[in-house]
Amino acid sequence: MREYSEELVQDIVVKGILENEFHKITFILNLIQNPEFHSMSSMQVYQLLYNFVCKTPQSILGWIEEKDFAMSRDVLAILARNR
Repeated sequence: MREYSEELVQDIVVKGILENEFHKITFILNLIQNPEFHSMSSMQVYQLLYNFVCKTPQSILGWIEEKDFAMSRDVLAILARNR
């Protein structure tokens, strides 16, 4: 995620992971419309987001309800066809 803007990473980490927005399809659809993802297919973006979420550090996971995190991860898994 280092190659992406601070605003985009903040949306992914704060809104997507900490505020559990990844289980809302409208959040994901708006996120993938970001110009920074224009060179990638939707499937590639879903996979990127899924991989990023799966690598969430344990210290951050302690701040989130496990069921909410699992739901967000599972929605991304379905979109990325990892389920």
